[in-house]
Amino acid sequence: MNPPLKVLFSDFTPSQFLLRSYTDLSWDNRIVITNEQLYERGVDHSFKISTRASTVDPQTWNWTLKFTIASTVPNSHDQLKLNLASDDIDHSRSVEYLISVVGERKILRQVWGMKNFTKTRYHTDLDLQSKINVNELFSENSPLLVHGCLHLQLNLRPIL
Repeated sequence: MNPPLKVLFSDFTPSQFLLRSYTDLSWDNRIVITNEQLYERGVDHSFKISTRASTVDPQTWNWTLKFTIASTVPNSHDQLKLNLASDDIDHSRSVEYLISVVGERKILRQVWGMKNFTKTRYHTDLDLQSKINVNELFSENSPLLVHGCLHLQLNLRPIL
């Protein structure tokens, strides 16, 4: 026979007893860039994203994803720029990111990495340019577009 267990806590309401789903630590967002937005050169298209923080105190982390097609030099090749910024940062946030170009039924291209966001280093460029040639987006019947729109899937996962 085992001896009875001694209860150390009588009150289970403090934050140390807050239930968390440890399997739900990934966040994903679908971003659709319209045909009109694709043809606007040099314009930052910003998409606001909110995720639940991985900390014990429930809070929301806000993010901004900026998409731009820009020419660095007149008559040169256009560049696709994608930037992820952490908004209203008060504590560092370490995350793994995965940005995917998705079709109707499959993932077409991907870029991933890790980043520690801080007050002074609050944004990062996502190197989608290395995976997509801008000319591919504007080719007739581009396999990267769904009904003329570019679909991006952003996954963030905290690094604990």
